[in-house]
Amino acid sequence: PSPTSQQDDIWIDLIQSKMPSTMFDDPESPQRRALDWMSEDSLTLTLDSNDEDDHIIQRFALTVLYYATGGPTHWKPHTEGWVGPTHECEWGEPDLECYTTDNNHDRDAVRTMGLRGD
Repeated sequence: PSPTSQQDDIWIDLIQSKMPSTMFDDPESPQRRALDWMSEDSLTLTLDSNDEDDHIIQRFALTVLYYATGGPTHWKPHTEGWVGPTHECEWGEPDLECYTTDNNHDRDAVRTMGLRGD
């Protein structure tokens, strides 16, 4: 397993409390890559896990989506701005929008990114 910091341990506990099957042992997994990115992201590091659990979970989930679907190499060029030091509601504008007043996603408008699914 990859080494973790105290902050990583706090986030792992939070994430696994909401998504118990989430594992971080494989350093190449989308989950681990998302956690590693969060550990270096200036905005994520300012979030207080006592007050902003939903924001942290949302940021993690969207970053996992990015890595799990080949974001760094397979997404269309206009999706720049994903996984950056801005609020995730501003990622990939105009493709990702927040639909609630508290900037948590009720649903994601992830359109025209070159994503495909069955």
